[in-house]
Amino acid sequence: MATRHISQKNLKLRVGGMAFGNGVLVHGPNYWACALRDTRGVLQIASGPKLVLRPIVRLAFIRGLARMVESLVVVPVAGSALPEAQLPYRDRRMLTVFGLSSILSWRLRSVRLRSMHQELLLALFSLAPLVLVLRGSNVAAYHGAEHSVIGSWEHEEPRSHVHERCGSHLVFPIVGFTALGNTLASRFTSNWSGNTFFRFLVTVVAFGAAIEVFGWMLRNQKHPVACMLAAPGNWLQKYFLTVAPTESEIEVAKVALEECLRLEISS
Repeated sequence: MATRHISQKNLKLRVGGMAFGNGVLVHGPNYWACALRDTRGVLQIASGPKLVLRPIVRLAFIRGLARMVESLVVVPVAGSALPEAQLPYRDRRMLTVFGLSSILSWRLRSVRLRSMHQELLLALFSLAPLVLVLRGSNVAAYHGAEHSVIGSWEHEEPRSHVHERCGSHLVFPIVGFTALGNTLASRFTSNWSGNTFFRFLVTVVAFGAAIEVFGWMLRNQKHPVACMLAAPGNWLQKYFLTVAPTESEIEVAKVALEECLRLEISS
């Protein structure tokens, strides 16, 4: 594979990825590439330019959200280019899980608990079903392939299916910031439980704060606090969100990475 001959140290290029039920999406600063196996086992690939917001948005809290938007917008674009891509919003199990999670959260709001406890439980209720449905799935296998291939290229040595930049490291900071923000805001806003706008605003701020914390963790990976904050994400990856990939899944991830690097280098 060409990826073996492209040095990350020379490029100083950061790429990210996302797993589907039958493939892997890899995105760099300016381009994306997606590879998958269709129902016949044939390898398919598509690629193109990304929506780039970074030059426009540079403020703390907002810049991280801009990067997240960049990566999420690519998903439906890839799905349009590759109709056989098994995307999360096309998966009936995922939709069912989100529906059940929403019902559980709605019911929990009627239980009288201390605000902070209730907000933490709400956040965990929304997370737990999704984590359980991913465990051992095809998505988890391709997630592991994505981590292994990107990590091996970044570090120029074989790496496992646990990656230090996985979005799972954002989960618990987001849960904590959201619960804290909702609890504090409820003390100053009447009818807080039904105020969708303010809850949305708190969620956006929580995401921005969590991404800034995550950035600090990546810059200070050996710091004891960073290690403590990374532990839950590593645990989620190891036991729920990824599994050791097969050679076939690794091949798909390598093709996606190779195509993304080709576009970034040639631009």
